Amino acid sequence: MGRDAELDRIRRAAGLAASADRSDDAPPGGLVLLSGDAGIGKSRLLAEMAHEAQIAGRLVAIGHCVGLVGSAIAYLPVVELLGQLRDAAPETVTDVTQRHPVLHQLLPGTGSAPEQTQLSEPGQVAVAVHACLSELGRTQPVLVVVEDVHWADHLTRDLLTLLLTRGFAAGVTLVVTYRTDDLHRQHPLHALLPVWTGIAHVERLELGRLSGAAIRTLVANLPEHPCGAPELRAIVARAEGNPFFAEELASAGERDVRVEDLNRLVLRRMDELGGPGRQIVRAAAVGGRTVSHDLLASVSALAEEEFDSAVADAVEHHILEVTPTGVYTFRHALLAEAVATDLLPGTRRRLHTAYLEVLRSVPGLGGPGGHRASCRRRRRRRGGGCRSRRPRGCRDGGRRSS
Repeated sequence: MGRDAELDRIRRAAGLAASADRSDDAPPGGLVLLSGDAGIGKSRLLAEMAHEAQIAGRLVAIGHCVGLVGSAIAYLPVVELLGQLRDAAPETVTDVTQRHPVLHQLLPGTGSAPEQTQLSEPGQVAVAVHACLSELGRTQPVLVVVEDVHWADHLTRDLLTLLLTRGFAAGVTLVVTYRTDDLHRQHPLHALLPVWTGIAHVERLELGRLSGAAIRTLVANLPEHPCGAPELRAIVARAEGNPFFAEELASAGERDVRVEDLNRLVLRRMDELGGPGRQIVRAAAVGGRTVSHDLLASVSALAEEEFDSAVADAVEHHILEVTPTGVYTFRHALLAEAVATDLLPGTRRRLHTAYLEVLRSVPGLGGPGGHRASCRRRRRRRGGGCRSRRPRGCRDGGRRSS
């Protein structure tokens, strides 16, 4: 998995590993915030942790937040994990429910998750859920995981705030995960994270990209998708440390369909941008993985304030990043590839022409990682692309992608 150090750290935070700071008879427990980009390996790490917890005799319950329609359902992950805990320890959960009847609203089998107007006061719900987990932890250690809280409804976020703030006397480990690349300044979780990370005894772990060696090992050990050395090098380079991307690229092989599925995944963030933001990102994608401020501003032809606002929009939504030298770069190379592939031929041709006109007027705006290098890479990869040496601009040799 290539996450030995991270797995060891989360083991210690959850009380699954021996620690000099914990007495042998102290019930294990902990509070963990686990974050990282989509596909970086959070779920895989948690699966390994849950497996070890079950072997160690813990109760394990996992609740999932769901995007789109799921974000409107109150307490959706809580309903899911309470149902699992009731199945595993029915007597304890039934006893707590008798003392806290509000739990009937959240337990499967007594009706589906109720409308928000039917729910009891959120404080009562939070106290009841805390009491249930605490009681379970007294009899048997419990691992509770709430995944993808960037999609959580506001009631679930408020509940998690109370659980993290109050903590647990013993026996309960709570792990909360979220995607860092889904957060922007207007995201409701963005303002809440400083509160959570400021709570005492909350361990925060952010998963970074895997090394090239780890990705190479991961792909080489996929028996159903063997690939030669050249293909392996290409996958490692394109995946840029993201294990999910690496596996999808290896699975795709020569088939375009899997690559198109991957493109749809990485393009989802584009839908959150305003019109000028999308315009800037498309222009940047044609320019290559990186493009200078002056070059992108000239090609975009936006007014100065509108350009700055559009770039800020793309940066806040984790599509573009600003390097220390003031160059704009895509957060991941596959984002640039997906955006460029998604362009219609006419749009791509107009943007190539705009780049060439600007570069003819001010040659110093170009660079080794800019438009011409981008054209060469696409021509090698797709068998066509921009012919930047032609006097009348660009000729699109790629297939149309809508």
